Amino acid sequence: MKRILSILLLLAAFTLVLGACSSEEQPNSSQPSVSADSANYPIEVYGVNIVEKPTRVVSLSPALTEVVYELGYGDCLVGRSNNCDAPSQAQSLEAMGTMLEPDTQKIIDSKAQYVLTQSDIPYDERMKLEQADIRVLTVSPVAHMEDWENFYTTLGSALGGKEDGAAAGQAAYQTLMEKLDGVKAKVNALNGGEPLEICYIVMLPDVMATGDTLIGEVLEYVGFSNAAKEYGEWKFASDKLLELDPDVILFSDEMTLEELEANQYYTTVKAVTNGHAYKINAASFERMTLQMAEYLDIVADDLAKE
Repeated sequence: MKRILSILLLLAAFTLVLGACSSEEQPNSSQPSVSADSANYPIEVYGVNIVEKPTRVVSLSPALTEVVYELGYGDCLVGRSNNCDAPSQAQSLEAMGTMLEPDTQKIIDSKAQYVLTQSDIPYDERMKLEQADIRVLTVSPVAHMEDWENFYTTLGSALGGKEDGAAAGQAAYQTLMEKLDGVKAKVNALNGGEPLEICYIVMLPDVMATGDTLIGEVLEYVGFSNAAKEYGEWKFASDKLLELDPDVILFSDEMTLEELEANQYYTTVKAVTNGHAYKINAASFERMTLQMAEYLDIVADDLAKE
C-alpha cells in the first residue's frame, strides 16, 4: 500500500541564555562612544562597526530568527519578519514586515539598534533606518557546508562579541553537526550499509536539490546518495528522468502526494511504491538551520522501522 509520512515538525523550545541581553530600554543609538567590554567589543562584522553588545535587534529573516535563538540571544530580539514561524518564542514578537517590504516606521518606533536581513532591503527604506541610527546587518545565506561554521560564529560575534559570541556560535554549530552526525549513523545502518538513493523535489518533474546546493551536500553528508548530485542549479536532466528510481523522495509541500504519484516519471519509482515519499515543509527545510537536521532525523527514524 502506498503511503506517505507528512512531517509536522514541532520545534523543541530553544534554550535562552540568562543575561544574554539586557531587558532595560537603551538609548536609540547603535554606536555608543565607550565600550564596557573590551574583550568582546568593538568588532566589525558585515561591514558595520559594533562597539557594544546589541540589546535591541529586529530580524527580517525567518532563518536568522531561528539561528539567533540557537545562539542563545533570543532576548535581544524586539521584532521579527511577517514570515517568522519558529521557534515558538518568536511569535510573541511584533511583526515588522519582510526583507523586501520592511515596516520601517515600526522598526524605528521599536528603538531597534540593528536589523538583520539576508538580502538587501530597498534603498530608500535603508536610508530611513540609517537616519534613525539603526544599522542594517546583511548576512549572506549559507551556500555550502564549509561556510556553516563561519556563518554561526560571525553572527554570534555580532550579537555577543569577539569571544563570548564566537564561542556561542561555535557551540551552536557543533550542536548542528552533532545532530547531522546522529542522522548519518542511522542512515549508514540502513540497507545493509549500502547508500539509499534520495532526491529532494521542489517542483515536478525536474526541479530538485542538485550537487551544487547546500541541501544536496547535506543529503550526501548524512549517508544518502543524492540522485541529482551530478547536476547543478536545481535542475535535473529532463532526458534522464525516465531512468530516475530513487529509494527515498523528499518533496516540497507545494505539491501533493497525489500529484507526485500521477506524474509519469514517478508513478512506479521505488520511493512511491514502497511508501518512502515524505512531504517536507519547504520553507522550514530550506532555511539551513538546525531544523533541517531535525527533518532528516525524522525521515531516518521512519526508514529504520522497515
